[in-house]
Amino acid sequence: MAKRIGVIGAGIAGAWIGNQLRDAGHDVVVFEKSRGMGGRMATRRNGDFAFDHGAQFFTARTKEFRTLIESYPEVVAQWQPRLVTIGDVEKTFKREWFEPHFIGVPGMGSLCRELLMDVPVELQTEITDLQQSSNGWCVYDHNGRKFDCHWIISTAPAEQTRKLLPFAPLETVTYAPCFTLMAGLETRPTFDAAVVRGRALEWLAVTASRPGRPARPGIIAHASGDWSREHYDVDQAKISQWLIEELRELGVAVGSHVSLHRWRYARVMKPHREPYWLDGSNRVAACGDWGIGARIEDAFGSANLLLPRLIDLWEGKP
Repeated sequence: MAKRIGVIGAGIAGAWIGNQLRDAGHDVVVFEKSRGMGGRMATRRNGDFAFDHGAQFFTARTKEFRTLIESYPEVVAQWQPRLVTIGDVEKTFKREWFEPHFIGVPGMGSLCRELLMDVPVELQTEITDLQQSSNGWCVYDHNGRKFDCHWIISTAPAEQTRKLLPFAPLETVTYAPCFTLMAGLETRPTFDAAVVRGRALEWLAVTASRPGRPARPGIIAHASGDWSREHYDVDQAKISQWLIEELRELGVAVGSHVSLHRWRYARVMKPHREPYWLDGSNRVAACGDWGIGARIEDAFGSANLLLPRLIDLWEGKP
C-alpha cells in the first residue's frame, strides 16, 4: 500500500530518497526551509555573479553515485581548475587532482532540482514540531500549517534532527562550521582554485572557472573550521573585513558585491556509528552525510543504503 512520506530536507540525501520513493509508488512531500533545493549544494546569485558558497564540488568514488551523475549529464559537469597550494610562507605551487571533480550546472543544486522535478517540494517551510498520531505523524511548520504523514524521514543535520526527534541516537555526531566570503574581483588571479595553508582561509575558488557560470569573475573564500569555530559569534561585518584583508595579503584584489554566509553545519567531523538510523516501530528514519563522512557522495550513500531497508520493512521482509 502506498504511504504518505514526509522528507525533511532537499539536499542530495532528501532528493534521492524523495525521487526513489516516488518512483516506487509512494506519496512523497519534501520540506525544505530554504528558498531553493540543494542544501549545502548552494548557489547565491548577486548581480552578474554566481557564487557556489557551500559545497565546492563532488567526487564519484562508488559505482552507484557514478551511475547517478552519468544519468544527468545536462546538470553535471567536470570542473578542471588551475589548482595551486598557497603555503604559510607565501610559496605558491601547482597541484593536481587525481580523480574527476564535478559540479552542478548551472548551479550546485541543479542535480537535486532534477531529482525532485516530479516530487512536491514545500520550499521556505521549516518544520518545527513533530507529533505522533494513530496513523503516523502530524508535521507542523513555522507558520502552524499541519501535514499528515505515515512516515517521517529526516535528512537534516544530526543536531537539527535531534531537535525534532529527541530520541534519535545521533548525539555523538559533530560538525565544523565555516564562514564563506563572496566577492567580485577587480582582476582575475593566475589560479582558478587554491588550497591555503596556515591562515584563516583554507580554500579559494574563482567563479568564472566553473562550467555554466557567468564570465565575470568573483571569488569564493572558505575559512577553516577551527578559525570559524573560534570566531563563530563575532560580528559578521568584522569577519568580512578580516577575510577581505587576508585575501588582499594573498594578492587577490577584491572588488564589489561582498557578502558573507555562516554555515553552522559545514563539515562532518565525527560521523555516526551507522550509515543511517531507522526506527520502524515509530515510523521514522534519518540519513545524511553524518552517517558516513563529509562528502556529497556520503550523503547520497547514506540515503541509498537506507532505501532498501525501508522497502523491505514496508513489504514485510525480514
